[in-house]
Amino acid sequence: MKFRISAVFLAVSLMLTGCSTSQNESVTESATEPVEETSAEVIKPEGIVYYVTDHATTDTAQISSLIAEVTDIGYTWQEDSLLNMPSDCMVLFINSPQEDITSEELTFLDSYLDNGGRILLMMPPDEREVRYKYIERLLEKYCIEMDYDIVTETDSQRIWDNDPEFIRLDQIEAPRNLPLGENTVNLPAFMHRARSFHMVYGDNYSAIKQDAMLQSSATAVGIPCGGVQDDPITYENEQLITMMYSRDDTRHNSIIAVAGSSDFLLDENYTAQTSTAVHDWVLGTVYFLVYGYQYWVVPQNS
Repeated sequence: MKFRISAVFLAVSLMLTGCSTSQNESVTESATEPVEETSAEVIKPEGIVYYVTDHATTDTAQISSLIAEVTDIGYTWQEDSLLNMPSDCMVLFINSPQEDITSEELTFLDSYLDNGGRILLMMPPDEREVRYKYIERLLEKYCIEMDYDIVTETDSQRIWDNDPEFIRLDQIEAPRNLPLGENTVNLPAFMHRARSFHMVYGDNYSAIKQDAMLQSSATAVGIPCGGVQDDPITYENEQLITMMYSRDDTRHNSIIAVAGSSDFLLDENYTAQTSTAVHDWVLGTVYFLVYGYQYWVVPQNS
């Protein structure tokens, strides 16, 4: 744990001194937001990570290792129902909901995002014939389409333990200000039973900045799983996004990050070698959501 935290801060320090590697530079972000050079020191991670406990999300008793790491890094972990979210929430964490949000909660989240809110949504496949109508609407406002599928790999060289649903992913260049451990990009990243997402054009697309974080090889197939479509879509012959982010410039740079799997966060899987890289992506994303589009440096002579 301490090694990973040290690696994250080393990566941040390298970025601030102009020695970052390509894995910490996003073509999209660097083209539109040049780094301001300043004499500065890194702000220690802090702020409230608020975990939603209603909507049948994963019980916190199953993710004690994650909670311990988040608090050890420096964040404050709070948990309660969605509508009880505190006004100073830095990251709203919704982990594997088994129930859709309500129209009232969609309005609540819209208000939160209008004021620069940051949401991390883990949304693994759901085999039931249900539709997450209001979660879909929330994502569509950020030009994200949630697929009702499960990503299956056809290339036997890209699976773990002979399980075609335990897939190796390609790590896309992290957006600027998303710190990753030095060795993360050299580790294989895996997800088990992952949902995919697509970037879509909406009326507000010109205000959206988005990119994939983790995605499959083109040899993977998105097989229909759950949902209520009469003619579900099979996705094939394309790289399928299993983790991505989207930011809206017109809503105080509010951000939604989504991931299509979550069982690597469970205590029973937390120390598995297949979990290390995706852990770093999730923890790095929390930092990115909090500080990625703010100045997360403090001038030494202010």
